[in-house]
Parts: sequence; structure tokens; C-alpha cells
Amino acid sequence: MSFLQSLKNREKLLQWFDDVTFRRELDAFHAAHASKFANYEEGGQCDHSWHGLHEEYQQLFEQHLHRFLQREGMKEREFVALTQRYAKGVSGDEAEEWDAFPT
Repeated sequence: MSFLQSLKNREKLLQWFDDVTFRRELDAFHAAHASKFANYEEGGQCDHSWHGLHEEYQQLFEQHLHRFLQREGMKEREFVALTQRYAKGVSGDEAEEWDAFPT
């Protein structure tokens, strides 16, 4: 059984991303930058100035994931390999969510 296929491990990962401290970091990021997106219309063009904000936001998630992997004693490439194998075995709504990730 892979890391992600174990319900216990999957729940541990989900809980890690629901961590209060991490949520506060995201809330602070949202509060600091929400006004920059005030004029965005769904389906509209993305302003090129948002690229740096996207990278910063992505970095928040990546740093948090790296802390989780470190705590679990897992290397990033091992985790990516497991997620790719896991994604091949899902269906329905969950499969649609995984389609957003490159394989």
C-alpha cells in the first residue's frame, strides 16, 4: 500500500494543510494582496503583474509541503512518484481534481 493509499496517511496530509498556522499565513497573504485582484472578471485576462504573486503563493504551499515531507522522512521525488501512481488509480470527482497536476 502506498503512502497516499493509506487513509491514515492521506488524512494526515490533509490535516497538515488545514493547520491553523498555515491557514493564518494564507489569510495574511490574501489580506495583503486581495485588492490587486479587485477588477478581475471570471474568465478574463490575467494581469502579468500577478505572476510574482502567484509564485509567492505557490511558495507558501511548497514550503509547507516540504515541512510535512521532512517530518515524515520522505524525499520530494518519492512523494511525486507516489502521487503519480495514486492519481492513476482514482476515478470520478477525485480523478478530475488530479487532472490539474502534471504527470
